[in-house]
Amino acid sequence: MEFRCPITQEIMQDPVTDEMGFTYERAAIEQWLKGHNTDPTTNKQLASKTLTPNIALRILIRGNAHKATNKDKRAWCRKKYGPDWWKVNKKERKREAVEALH
Repeated sequence: MEFRCPITQEIMQDPVTDEMGFTYERAAIEQWLKGHNTDPTTNKQLASKTLTPNIALRILIRGNAHKATNKDKRAWCRKKYGPDWWKVNKKERKREAVEALH
């Protein structure tokens, strides 16, 4: 099973499913839908922009968070701290990333 959002390529924290049945990170698909009426995976027209929480996937992701790779942790740090993420105390950064990805 894929835990990465097709738009961001990052592990999803708040997965939602569109009417086509594809799952995305909520913030990423909401941003996409602001400028498009299509599914980003198929590029087919959507009749509705309704998103449904994918609770089962969220539970699976949280259950596997301890397996987060260093790449995932770095991506999380970049998202939280911005371009100077590497300047933040390494011990603190790692602890926060592990907690957030659990």
